[in-house]
Amino acid sequence: MDNEAPEIYVNFSIKALREEVTEGEKISVFPPYVKMYIGATDRYCGTQDIFYTIDGGEKFKYGGDNSPSDNELFKDERLYEVHVEALDKLGNSGTKTLKFRVARK
Repeated sequence: MDNEAPEIYVNFSIKALREEVTEGEKISVFPPYVKMYIGATDRYCGTQDIFYTIDGGEKFKYGGDNSPSDNELFKDERLYEVHVEALDKLGNSGTKTLKFRVARK
């Protein structure tokens, strides 16, 4: 029986400009035109859905009009926190949280 959650992968459209330490945490810094690509793999039954939230806001299904890979959702120069949840076809759920900063320099 499969009781393992999908493994979540996050990639950005461009390399980070640098890393900085914020509140004791290493944070990558990206330019304002960065886009985010999210994927997940499941060992036994495949990934069913991927959802994400930005800064604790509304939960969106990855893909389509609200996808961070198709839209410039990270234009403002500030710290972002993105929470990702992936579900496999049996309902097992995995999560990942990322923090990064957007800055021009």
